[in-house]
Amino acid sequence: MRNETYSPGRVYERVNVSVPVTVIAENGGARTSQVMSMLDVSEHGVRIRGHALLAVGQIAELIPNEGPRYGVRARVVWGKVIPGSEDGDYGLEFLANHPISSWEISS
Repeated sequence: MRNETYSPGRVYERVNVSVPVTVIAENGGARTSQVMSMLDVSEHGVRIRGHALLAVGQIAELIPNEGPRYGVRARVVWGKVIPGSEDGDYGLEFLANHPISSWEISS
């Protein structure tokens, strides 16, 4: 994982949440699935945390483990390791307009 910094130009109004989400990504030609925590969500993307090796530019499918179980494709735009942990935080932008209300996520 690259240790990237967050770009202040990408600031959108976010809703803080604590929702488990399954992240499906391709790594080396193999599809991997990892349960991570969704920390916040906006109209344009999501911030997740967990033990996964996601690279900037990688495409992943996000499936909330609560509420409607359908996936949304997103691109990893930043990632950083949490000091003293094997986990990382990742920012992903949705590849298509996605009304977050359809996920029925409550803060």
